[in-house]
Amino acid sequence: MRWSRLKKTIESRFAESLGGRVEVRSTKYRYGHENIGRGILVVDGEEVANFCTFRFYNELADTAEVLEEAGAKPRAAFREAEERLRRDGVLTQEQFYGRLEDFLRMPFDDALASSDVLTQALALLDGRLGKRRLRRMAEEPPEQPLHRRLFELRCGAEGVRIRAAEAPLVEDAG
Repeated sequence: MRWSRLKKTIESRFAESLGGRVEVRSTKYRYGHENIGRGILVVDGEEVANFCTFRFYNELADTAEVLEEAGAKPRAAFREAEERLRRDGVLTQEQFYGRLEDFLRMPFDDALASSDVLTQALALLDGRLGKRRLRRMAEEPPEQPLHRRLFELRCGAEGVRIRAAEAPLVEDAG
């Protein structure tokens, strides 16, 4: 799917309450090797997630090197490094495009329960996530930083209160 159509389709799925506050962007580095670039998730004009191909490969090499120094064989180190980056939501631009397309094809409940950081983030912004479910989720908000930020944005836009974390009891010394 062409980027312009993919962008329009993804953004059309965002909740109306967000009113154009969230945007997906993509850029290519003209002089970069093979015209690579990055995918970006923007909230209120601020970049909140960056899916840069350069960053991915740099972190992949660094993580694999650490694993090899710890005794892992090179192929196993790279496989483990790729898995760690996937869990942390570090993606290439092409993986970003793929996740956007996958999101459009998957059932909403599967997207919301996904272990993929970007897929679940998109589900939190999706208009099919209603106030009732948001209220249930507000009892135990997401812990992943990007998910937490988007969840708070969505709850604020929908007028759903998030249960405040209970403060630890402190005994008065006086």
